[in-house]
Amino acid sequence: MRGKSKEIDDAVQKAFNELMRLLDAGEIPRDAVAKVMATFQGEYAAIYAAGLSVVIAESVGAAAAITAPIGRVTLSQRLYTQSEAISSVVQGVVNKHRQGFNDSRNLALELFEGYGFKEEEILTISKRNRHLPRYMREALLDSPQITGGFKRAFGKMQVENLSTPELQAAYRQVLKEIESIEAGASGKNHLRKKLGVAFNERVRYFAKRIAETELHRNYANNEARIIMADVDIEYVQWRLSPRHPIVDICDYFAGQNRYGLGRGVYPKAEAPVAPAHPFCKCVLSPRLDLTGRSVKLVDDAEAKFFSGYSQDSQRRIAGSKAKLDMIKSGRSAWDVHNAGIEPEYQVKPARSV
Repeated sequence: MRGKSKEIDDAVQKAFNELMRLLDAGEIPRDAVAKVMATFQGEYAAIYAAGLSVVIAESVGAAAAITAPIGRVTLSQRLYTQSEAISSVVQGVVNKHRQGFNDSRNLALELFEGYGFKEEEILTISKRNRHLPRYMREALLDSPQITGGFKRAFGKMQVENLSTPELQAAYRQVLKEIESIEAGASGKNHLRKKLGVAFNERVRYFAKRIAETELHRNYANNEARIIMADVDIEYVQWRLSPRHPIVDICDYFAGQNRYGLGRGVYPKAEAPVAPAHPFCKCVLSPRLDLTGRSVKLVDDAEAKFFSGYSQDSQRRIAGSKAKLDMIKSGRSAWDVHNAGIEPEYQVKPARSV
């Protein structure tokens, strides 16, 4: 999946660059997002189809991948919903960016019309100055280049006892400086930085989550079917992914000794099949060394498992304090985890996949 992840990164970056080009050309933000997402979705479908083809050992085209079920909807529906959400966010970021410059112009006009500064009352251009317009502070003043440009521009007006012609000239210069900042590299780079979070990271995260999780789901399901069909395999072990950053429900599946065969070991038919959560890469490994052993159910296996963790880690594994309370009241952690999750995304035993 690592190669596919790189392909997704490249496709998202390409789409983002096209978005910035369209915005620079004056395209309406919502329309610009729709155009680039249409292109990205085509590329993403091809990437997903290639990964799916490897997983199931059958050729899957991009057109078929776009209709592949992702939960209760298709891949195309998921992508369309995400496109709409991203479009709204991008529109808001661009509007706020523009509003920041409009507020800067309005501020210059207010200063011009109400001119009468004293030397000790020089205006402070800082996002911490609550006297400045809110959108100016929120949209612009976390960029050192833009803040510095505004300081220089407004400083031209903050000289005591300017004559009217000089004041008018200073005011025109401020407007010119604002236009220059907005159109120049600092203004464009600042908008690019903001949209990099609004568009780039959101699309990348969403695309990777679908690709990595759904491809692994297909892989894990196929492996479970192979294990179930192999008469020489009696027991399997849930093994955590090497890239398992924090404790979660996977630690429960890998850590409890429910059948007296060791931590995370199950009769193959009863073994939970990954993924247990988005980006889960856990796997089931055959334990041929345990062939012929008998099962000894451990009634307090869950209590023993959770007792080995701090209260904070117990909550993380359970998913919340409320879920942990349900488990401590006697419900299975597996059942509590599945409750409220779409049936397609619930962790199922190998016999059911």
